[in-house]
Order: sequence, then structure tokens, then C-alpha cells
Amino acid sequence: MRFITRCGVAGVTVAALATGCGGQSKTLTLSGADLKRIASVRPMTPGWYWPKKPISEEPTGGGCGGSRWQDKQKLGVSSACQFYDATGAHKQLAENRAFARHWAKRTVGGGRFTDIRLDGLGDEAWRIREDFAGGQEVTYGWRRSNLVLQVHVQCIFQICPSDILTAVPTWVDAIDEEVRIG
Repeated sequence: MRFITRCGVAGVTVAALATGCGGQSKTLTLSGADLKRIASVRPMTPGWYWPKKPISEEPTGGGCGGSRWQDKQKLGVSSACQFYDATGAHKQLAENRAFARHWAKRTVGGGRFTDIRLDGLGDEAWRIREDFAGGQEVTYGWRRSNLVLQVHVQCIFQICPSDILTAVPTWVDAIDEEVRIG
């Protein structure tokens, strides 16, 4: 799954499910309803107001679910995709990161850009942040076994209501908790 953002517009392209063998961790088996539940966790960013319901939800066909939350000031997108095994999920997570990095470099145009690996979130995780003339945005991608998760938040044409790197992890953690307890 790929997130494309520019001027508050987001698109989601669902990649074909990867297949492979020899996954290194326990394979998760989730239903379409599970994926929808995970991807529908309402944004939790302390001190920020979000609509009560997403403006759109991606269908769960093809092993993916996603939600888009937006108002005039900000955009939040979440997704969950289940792959055949951990190897396929690992490959897709790497592709998502490469795409997000490429997009960020195109978007930032003189602003600041960071891409880091994160420890302590799932089996592997990364975060890409951009500060640019059109606002701020951050994308988190992580994997739990054969499940790839992603959260993207963009403050549209403005600085976010509070530090984006302090606020957005609350939503990421809530989605990750939904995976772990579900």
C-alpha cells in the first residue's frame, strides 16, 4: 500500500498481496472484519480534534483495510494489509518505505526530511517526517508477522497543533495495541 500526499490529497494504491515461504514469525490469520477494525481506530493525537468518523474507508477485499480522516487543517490515513507470510510482509514494508522516502524527497523542496528505523514497534518499523512550506507530515510503517500497518498524518498548509512526533505515536500505539489484543 502506498500513500501519496500533496496539498492535503491522499491516494491509496493497494499492492498485490505478496506470497512466499519461510516466514520467520507466527503468521497472523485475520478476517476482513479484523482488518477493518484495526484500520478504523480513530486518530488519537493529544490536543488535536479529529472527526468522529472517517471520511472514507477502503474495502477489505484483497486482504487490506484502510481509513481516511480529514478536516480543513489535517489529514490522517491508516491501513492494515495481511500477507501470506512474514517474508511477503517484510518485502512490502521495504517497498512502502522506499516509496514514502521518494515521495518525501519530492515534496519537501527545501524543507527538512528524516527517515529513521524504529525499535520497539512490531517486528520492524520506520518513520519518515517532512517539514516543508505546505505543512508538516509524518508516515509510520511497521510489521507484525505477516501484517503490514501504516499511519500517515499531514497538517495541511500549516504547522501542526502540537509536535507531530509527540502526538502521532499515540495513534500508532493504539492501532498496534488493537493488533496485539485482537
